Amino acid sequence: VRTMGGFVTVSQTCPTCQGIGEIVETPCPKCRGTGLQDERVEIKIPIPPGVEDGMAQRVQGGGDAGPRGGPPGDLIVMFHVKPHEKFVRRGLHVYLEIDIPFNVAVLGGEGEVPTMWGMSEIKIPRGTRDGTLFRMRGKGVHTRDGRSGDQLVRVHIHVPQKLTRKQREYLKKFPEIFG
Repeated sequence: VRTMGGFVTVSQTCPTCQGIGEIVETPCPKCRGTGLQDERVEIKIPIPPGVEDGMAQRVQGGGDAGPRGGPPGDLIVMFHVKPHEKFVRRGLHVYLEIDIPFNVAVLGGEGEVPTMWGMSEIKIPRGTRDGTLFRMRGKGVHTRDGRSGDQLVRVHIHVPQKLTRKQREYLKKFPEIFG
């Protein structure tokens, strides 16, 4: 509100044209005269390595069109990382649980385990106990700045539920042999 010599002058935005200075006589049904319409568009964006749940990435110029023919705004993409069926991620480290046979736990052995980067060899030393955690350096999540986490593999000794008569006989002799 401005006053000049006892007169009051009021300035307000035109409710019809919203201050644009033009009135659309026959607005299109899709945009209702705004010149903008919503549409679903599929775009491809690079996903940086090491992205975590809740991270955001800006796509410059990928947002809505600007007002009065101005440049488009930016699109902000929020990442939601789905849990994996085998791996559990904590930061840059990846955890995996596997079962190993009783004889491998006692005698030791080698095998392959899945990693995010394909199959990789793991060595199980003799006398491995249930719940032992093995670290596979550099097999975790990689980041764009060159850092990488580890994969940690927890082994569980598989105890067979069904045994043949011969297997039961051998297991009964086990304490006699090993004391």
